[in-house]
Amino acid sequence: MLVRLRMIESRARTYLPRATFALYPFAVGAVAFILTLSMVPFASILVVAVLLRRDRWAETVVLSSLGAATGGLALYLTFHHLGWSQILAAYPDLVQAKAWSDATRWVSAYGIWALLVIAASPFPQTPALIFAAVSQLPIAELFLALFLGKLLKYSMYGFVAAKFPSWLAARQASQIRFPI
Repeated sequence: MLVRLRMIESRARTYLPRATFALYPFAVGAVAFILTLSMVPFASILVVAVLLRRDRWAETVVLSSLGAATGGLALYLTFHHLGWSQILAAYPDLVQAKAWSDATRWVSAYGIWALLVIAASPFPQTPALIFAAVSQLPIAELFLALFLGKLLKYSMYGFVAAKFPSWLAARQASQIRFPI
């Protein structure tokens, strides 16, 4: 497994040679914004970004969380201005989806707290944002919930990506015993 992670890191460094520039965490945050806005999962990109710059993992996590929360807020505002009829026309199978029923139930029962949990979990957040937009939840609270949820989620991913390979190598090296 360690060899595979090193190989992925090596390939990423080959294809992304500019990971050393000063604004790297801001660039990763911008990618988080764009991918969240386009409803594409970002977590795997974050892991690769942290593997490329382990020394700046905390900055990368915070700015990625900010970018993802801003993208989520933009989606919320878009869905709010589109209105229910246009959302249903664009996504006709939405109300039959399990993610929709879960999101509506959770957001109806717990409001902003449900969004924080959904943002921190691997569950899709788009259905929750659609329902939140229709429910007209407060914008500032929504942004804070998205930011804190993403910060919690991305901190775990970033920490593991930054520390795990070296921790595993050190652990394996300490367990090697030579027969006497």
